[in-house]
Amino acid sequence: MCIDFFKNIVMDKVLFESKYPILFTCKNEGSVYMFICCLVNSTSAKWIATKTNYKTLIDLLEDRITIREAFLNGCAEKFIIEYKGLEKNIICNMVHTNDVPEVLLPTKGEYMEAEDGEFAEEIQLFKSRVMNVEVNIKPQRNRVLPVNAFKKTYNLSEEFFEDEVKSSRGILMGGIPNYQINIVYA
Repeated sequence: MCIDFFKNIVMDKVLFESKYPILFTCKNEGSVYMFICCLVNSTSAKWIATKTNYKTLIDLLEDRITIREAFLNGCAEKFIIEYKGLEKNIICNMVHTNDVPEVLLPTKGEYMEAEDGEFAEEIQLFKSRVMNVEVNIKPQRNRVLPVNAFKKTYNLSEEFFEDEVKSSRGILMGGIPNYQINIVYA
């Protein structure tokens, strides 16, 4: 059940609100999620959510991509969360991107339409969030390596890191048989 998945979730930044937060980010166990409130009435509320990254959020706030693109460009698993107030019941379902009902998705072609500097603080915060990552390659058997022979530490933006590790992992795994590769997210 995805409620258990979100048991440690913390609201991060409200990007758009009316009487309640409509578009906001949350952090959960080292990952960032974008939530969109798509229904509120006197008896219930419904949100859609997706895991995302800071590059996508910055692109959204700088009007480079639409709200819909920011939501759909995340990972393939989406969450539909519904709170039924009268029953005090929360329902959470994980679905594939293609299974999110059209009526819940943000309107096509809608941007944040930010005024100059409106999201400067949020953009600066998202840009400052970096990942410290250490990649260690250790022999799986009784092979001996010099200390730190295959250790690399990254302090890079998340989007650069993802590309770098994918290429490094492919090169290292293909070129060094019988070694274990550990990627530690700090």
